[in-house]
Amino acid sequence: MCAQALNLGQVCALRVQAELGEVIIGKDRGRRSPHELTLFKSLGLAVEDVASAAYLVRRARETGSGRTVPM
Repeated sequence: MCAQALNLGQVCALRVQAELGEVIIGKDRGRRSPHELTLFKSLGLAVEDVASAAYLVRRARETGSGRTVPM
């Protein structure tokens, strides 16, 4: 959970469904509608960030979810 967003009042703790790790391991299914948001706060451990990103991109492609954003 992103403490900074909570502290700034941008996110209500009562509305947080799960942490990213819980979604990755299948403990929680994550977003339930396109109107829900996924908020990710990196912990600064690059290998963990890259592994999470690679997994999420693979799952998005497998399920046909998400969209590619040109950078």
